[in-house]
Amino acid sequence: MKVSDLMTSNVETIGMDTILSDVWKIFKQHRFHHLPVVDENQKLIGMISDRDVLFNISPRVESGNATVAEIEVLRKPAHQFMSRGPLTVYPNTSATRALRNIIENGVSCLPVVDDESNLLGILTWRDVIKFVLERAEQAEG
Repeated sequence: MKVSDLMTSNVETIGMDTILSDVWKIFKQHRFHHLPVVDENQKLIGMISDRDVLFNISPRVESGNATVAEIEVLRKPAHQFMSRGPLTVYPNTSATRALRNIIENGVSCLPVVDDESNLLGILTWRDVIKFVLERAEQAEG
């Protein structure tokens, strides 16, 4: 089995200059925890997680008691918070190798790219659990 059999292909992305408040809105609207950061040609340049955002946003922002400095953080671009050069896999990487990479590197997702670093998808632990669940249900069925 290959990564392409498990990955999510339709991936929400952001650009380097997407401001933190917009990144935060995306995470609040969707049920995922990572956003690939791509350039104008859809080449992967980094990843930003909901934890990166939560670590940098004051809890007082939502309550309306934030300081000017805390509000200013919301205007900073994603490239100031993202992780650069994330660990990636190719669509033809074996699923077992990809899962080993997740475990050995303590990450919860792997962007899937081609030879030119164009983003093709993402493999998350949820994708793996979904696959295992579907197989278990088929076996029980």
